[in-house]
Order: sequence, then structure tokens, then C-alpha cells
Amino acid sequence: MFSRVLFIIVIGFILPIFPIFAKGRIKVACIGDSITYGGGIKNRIANSYPAQLQKILGKEYKVKNFGVGGATMLRKGDIPYWKEDEFMEALQFAPDIIIIKFGTNDSKTIHWNAKAYKENYNDFITIFKKIYPEIKIYIALPIPAFKKIWNIQPEVIDKEIPPILEEISEKENVGLINLYSVLLPYEEYFFDKIHPDARGAKLIAETIAEKLKEKTAKSE
Repeated sequence: MFSRVLFIIVIGFILPIFPIFAKGRIKVACIGDSITYGGGIKNRIANSYPAQLQKILGKEYKVKNFGVGGATMLRKGDIPYWKEDEFMEALQFAPDIIIIKFGTNDSKTIHWNAKAYKENYNDFITIFKKIYPEIKIYIALPIPAFKKIWNIQPEVIDKEIPPILEEISEKENVGLINLYSVLLPYEEYFFDKIHPDARGAKLIAETIAEKLKEKTAKSE
């Protein structure tokens, strides 16, 4: 259940420095872990998926990367996104669209808790909806993990997380982006079997761009 106390705390931080902005470029906040950040990608400033998404969407959009290496959606993870500066920065960005992608680090044996993951994800979405009622939210299935490493559980990413996010998508009326199926045939795009290279990041960006354009076309 959404925490009223947490919402009040968040608002308290945002209101004193709430950005004054005019209608202009569509702002897209990419929120997630090292896969969003572009960890390990050569020239991540240009080749992370948010950077490549910016190139695809063009000058009408302003895409910003709020990824944090190792971050979890779980509040009790070892690097909970909730406690990172990027969380507040994403809120202060006043986005029109957010892409949320967590699950890889949440799947770790030391972290995984399906009930808490679902609750924390719902709370996260609720915060953005309450502050920005017109915001468009998309949640992405985590990409495949092709190796058991760093306590990451590929079977959790494959079997347990997707139905949770599908339920959240339906209940919260937010978009769902199936990055898992899109990346599954491309193991060679993963330089360490967990993180995508520039080719994998491009595929992520293309998939997200297609989803955003599909939504825009339907609303016209």
C-alpha cells in the first residue's frame, strides 16, 4: 500500500526547488539500474540506451538517463533506488514520460521477495502519478540474464518477474514493454552475459521508441 508519509517527504523535497517549465520538448526520464546507466558500454554517453533513444526520437524529445548501477526497486536491497540522488532528480525533471526498468538486481538470491517487489513497484508508480497526474508511464520487463553470476537468478527474471509486471501494468493502467523477448535471441550482444553492449542498447532503444510512437499514433 502506498505510504502517505513517504509521499509527504518526497513532496517536501521537491516543492522548494520545483522546476518552472514551459510546454516544449517532451521530456523522457529513463529510470533503472546499470543496464539503463550503460554500465560497461564503450562510450556510454553516446551508446547507452537512453542516449540512443534520444537519437531515434529526435529534437522534439529530451531524454535523460537516471540509471544507477546495482540499483534495486526493492527498498531493502543493498542499493535501493529510493535512496539514490537520481530518484529525486528524476522527480525534479518533471517528466512527461518515464521508462522504469528494474528487476535484474532485485532477482538476486540475497534480495528476491516477490511480494515486496510488487508493493514497492506500485508505490514507485503512485508517487509519480500523484505528482504528475498526466504523466505517461511505461514499465519494462528486465532483459535476459544468460548466466548465473553475482547472485542474479535468471529463472526469476524469466518466470517470476514478468507476471508481476503484467499485473501491475493492467492494474495501474501503465504501458508494458517486453524487452525480455526482444533481447532473448541476441546472447552475443551481452558482453558479460548480463549487460548489453552498444548493439543491445540500440535494440532496447528501438523497442522503446516503437512503443512510444505506437502510443502517440493511437492518441492522434
